[in-house]
Amino acid sequence: MNYKSITFVLSFLLLFTNNSVFAQSSETISASGIEEIIVTARKKEEPLQETPVTITAITDTKIQKLYATDLQDIGMSVPNLLINAAASGSFSNSAAVFMRGIGNSDIDSTIDPPIGIFIDGVYVPRSSNSNLDLFDVEQVEVLRGPQGTLFGRNTTAGAIVVRSKRPTGEFGARARLTMGEYGRRDLRVAVESPLSDTINGKISILQQKSDGFYKARYKTHPDYSVPAQMSIEYGGDYQDTGGDDVFAVRPMLEFNPNENFTLTLIGEYSKERSQPRPAVNAATPNMVLSRVYDRPGTGFTDVATYNFGPGYINADIKGLTVEAVWELESGTLTSITNYRETEYQYKGEIDWTDAPMFGIVRTEPHEQKSTELRYSTDLSDRLFLTAGIYLFEQEYELRRDTFINTSGAFLAHITGDTSQTHEQQSLFADLTYALTDRLNVSFGGRYTKEDKSFLQRPFSVGNVAAAITKDEDWSNFGPKVGIDYQIDEDKLVYATVARGFKSGGFNGRGGTPTTLGPFDEESVDALEIGLKADWGNTLRTNVAFYLMRFEDLQRTVIRPLINCGCPNPQETVTANAAEAELKGIEVEIEWVPSDNFNLGVALALNDSGYEEYFADVFGTGAQDYSGLPLQNAPDVTASVNMTYIVDMANDASTVINLGWQYHDEYNASVTGYGPAEIDARGLLNASIDYIPSQGNWRISAYGKNLADDVEKVAHTNVSVLFDLAYYSDPRVLGIELAWEY
Repeated sequence: MNYKSITFVLSFLLLFTNNSVFAQSSETISASGIEEIIVTARKKEEPLQETPVTITAITDTKIQKLYATDLQDIGMSVPNLLINAAASGSFSNSAAVFMRGIGNSDIDSTIDPPIGIFIDGVYVPRSSNSNLDLFDVEQVEVLRGPQGTLFGRNTTAGAIVVRSKRPTGEFGARARLTMGEYGRRDLRVAVESPLSDTINGKISILQQKSDGFYKARYKTHPDYSVPAQMSIEYGGDYQDTGGDDVFAVRPMLEFNPNENFTLTLIGEYSKERSQPRPAVNAATPNMVLSRVYDRPGTGFTDVATYNFGPGYINADIKGLTVEAVWELESGTLTSITNYRETEYQYKGEIDWTDAPMFGIVRTEPHEQKSTELRYSTDLSDRLFLTAGIYLFEQEYELRRDTFINTSGAFLAHITGDTSQTHEQQSLFADLTYALTDRLNVSFGGRYTKEDKSFLQRPFSVGNVAAAITKDEDWSNFGPKVGIDYQIDEDKLVYATVARGFKSGGFNGRGGTPTTLGPFDEESVDALEIGLKADWGNTLRTNVAFYLMRFEDLQRTVIRPLINCGCPNPQETVTANAAEAELKGIEVEIEWVPSDNFNLGVALALNDSGYEEYFADVFGTGAQDYSGLPLQNAPDVTASVNMTYIVDMANDASTVINLGWQYHDEYNASVTGYGPAEIDARGLLNASIDYIPSQGNWRISAYGKNLADDVEKVAHTNVSVLFDLAYYSDPRVLGIELAWEY
């Protein structure tokens, strides 16, 4: 069924279905008091305010208030969290996640992120396609600080845990149709039903499309023919570019053969046919793009002519998760097994000008398998245990076809191949002992062993270079000790000391045998002290202090290859070059003085910088970058979100949502590169919802970036070749129709 057909069916249902349900469920977007939120940060269900972890829980209610469509939309509503798709360059389906100034913006699978993303208990190891859609999501939990004991490697800065809604055992359906500027047209549908006395089914469908915020025309054939015939006259009219086109399906089957056992099958299928988000040429006068190709930096423009194109992002994802839960007399046994494969290809212009300088095609298939077997039990009235084993495998390949102008109209076509297999095994345990009815101590640890086998065939004309192979293994034990005290039934104080580690690896885009690696693991020692307090049922204040010290911090830079005789004049290299310290405070406040008003405030003050950092960034020898601030680490982040309900005649209501998000200035580069400075920025969003008294629908109008403040939000320096700047979205207005049965 195509998009128009689905829209017609939805419209038909809106007109003729029973209209007695949505008025009750409209509380999901209203302010009805401080809600009790259940989280799973310690791999068990417990109230947020009784969990001694620095965590922000974003429920389905809050997701709707924010009009959040993907992870990027929740970023600035969480203290010390920046999620910026633009920081990943033109790979707009990727999420560059930074927490407290620690993160990763590189899209290669050989570079592990320091913030783990988990969906339904499954680790997502790749930056590509990690900017997850939030439709039919029950809750997003953002855990800050090392989470290695229960969530494993590559969570040195934190973890983002996404849980989709499960079948309820009753028939139900809901849908959202979103229409907006720049061709935004999204349809989200979820239908569930009992299939028998013991089987429940559910399916969620997403169709997401837009035309993009840019217009472009292209000079050459989109297939990058080699050699290419360069056209003197620009061909064709300007066309929309940078848009997205995603179709996804998530089916579920839940089996309940008895009251002690539940088996849930969660399928995943996604087909993306989007376009790369264009960058703006920011080359300085001394760079190759300016000197050799006569294309100096232009400043912001949303209308341009490019040489290679149009580009595309083609991504097909298939996956299956099997979750089994046994409620035994002695405890709970949980098994989560997943298989996921991705077929990914990117084609695009790298210099983003009409010069025939740099076009690429990246083909990158990926496959992963994982199993976690976890057991939780009360060993006594005072001692609680969670323990388990985790197995993980992944393998990927990367073929890079690069097209570089060498003279006149001729394009040199060079090709390089990279592949890697990766196996990991780990054992973990977490013990909590109640010294008194109010005082608990906890001890945990995780032992991890992993092996990586790496192969690279360096760039060459005709793909004839000899393959280089490397193997390495790492092992690590990460401990955690915590204490928490329940001051009274509404106030909890806690402190945690933990060590986390991030895997070592290889440089998939290294340009010489000596820079392929391996580089070593990084580690962090962290102290967290927090207070969670409810003051009656109208005010909640959660405060956390943190101190984190990183050793062998992995830093990734793009640098030139000088006098190497290589066909590609630059490389991307990760190295253990730094020690860093982070300290700060995070505050979250929620105030609900009445059923008609809700105010949420989040504030973070972050002081971070390199204690020691010596690196060879320009290929001319190591330099001292000690004392510089960390990449994408603003000193201040803040947000204010307000909801006000206007009671109307006949029990109808209007819901007004206002949101303001702010970050202080920061630098988008690893080494404090001057042109990569990002200015401080505030962002204003708003929406208004009308909900009838006896209806199963609502209609809403929303606006994002109401001030139409278009500013640089990311910057990439490609060694001595060129600089690229990425800009924020303009003001976007739209309407949304939601229906529920």
